[in-house]
Amino acid sequence: MFISFANSNQFGFNAAVSPHASLNDGLLDVCIFKKPNLLAVPYIAERLLTQHIDKTHVVDIHKAQKIKVIREKEGFVNIDGEPIFMSKDVDVEIKPLSLNILLPSKP
Repeated sequence: MFISFANSNQFGFNAAVSPHASLNDGLLDVCIFKKPNLLAVPYIAERLLTQHIDKTHVVDIHKAQKIKVIREKEGFVNIDGEPIFMSKDVDVEIKPLSLNILLPSKP
């Protein structure tokens, strides 16, 4: 159904797409979600919101520093809630310690 790359456990709305992801391990959690049976959706939603999605049959989670996704064709992907048009092949890589934060100096 979809693949999510997580470097933290929160997906939004307190949904834990990868409950054991860590901001500090230098790895991405590659979460491969299979399409669930329609009758299983309430159970899957509950598992997602209670940080137990990894204990279901609909997701496989692997850790990696870098991954290449080869899709059937180019198209849109969702990056942090925004649709972005990308080529058929998508390279995803984690860059540890690369976030710079600017803070105002104290008076």
